[in-house]
Amino acid sequence: MAELDAVFKDLCAFMNDLSVERCYGCEISHPSQREHACLCATDDEIFLTNFDAAFDLLNKDKLLLAVRDLLRTRGLEKFC
Repeated sequence: MAELDAVFKDLCAFMNDLSVERCYGCEISHPSQREHACLCATDDEIFLTNFDAAFDLLNKDKLLLAVRDLLRTRGLEKFC
């Protein structure tokens, strides 16, 4: 499960970075924190509002290879 914890941690960091990149308040350097969606959103909101953009950026071939490797190392080749 340590692999999944590491993946989840990396995913959260990526989604937070993406939220900042897409934040209009950050883009214009707005002085009020209330104008920064990246600061006002909960983790769930960050995932929901940025999921499509993150999915578009995802290297799906590389992800599939990583999932297959993980399944093989867990002895679950039948699911590959």
